[in-house]
Amino acid sequence: MRAFLALDISSQAREGISEAIRVLRPESFRVKWVDPSLIHVTLKFFADLPEGLVDPASAALRAVAQKTPPFIFKVSGLGYFGQRDRMRVLWCGVAEGAELVSALQRDVDNALAPLGLPLEQRPFNPHLTIGRLREPSREPGLAKALDRMNALKLGEVRAESLVLFSSVLTPRGPIYKAERTWPFEVSP
Repeated sequence: MRAFLALDISSQAREGISEAIRVLRPESFRVKWVDPSLIHVTLKFFADLPEGLVDPASAALRAVAQKTPPFIFKVSGLGYFGQRDRMRVLWCGVAEGAELVSALQRDVDNALAPLGLPLEQRPFNPHLTIGRLREPSREPGLAKALDRMNALKLGEVRAESLVLFSSVLTPRGPIYKAERTWPFEVSP
């Protein structure tokens, strides 16, 4: 199963991101924008999560959730991955609370590693993907707009659970389905 583990976001953050996309959309016709209803913070991606690992992974993730208190993070600022002349992914940042999201990602990675699911090799950068360029390219108007919106506050999120989403790719875009949820159980 193609899947990912994520933190879902609040309607307030989703509305802020929708407005940011609305402002950015005219700056480039090369961007494939993410449907705001699908935006989330990915903690771990599984290109192919074997069915036989779903239950053991579930037990490991339940243990992580049981020791994690609910927490708040703020979605703020816009940017891109890649060099300025070769942008490839557009994102909203995680500001206050980023260290909590990063610590949770490390806990998830460490809990799943004994099951044979490899640790993430790249440094984790908490973010929400809002668009992808079909081909990495130079987009001066888009870059300037992102610079202007660098400190834009887009909303607050109360993280209360881990969610495993399955992902089916279709010509019209991905279809995500929440397969399992593990609520955070420790009181802050």
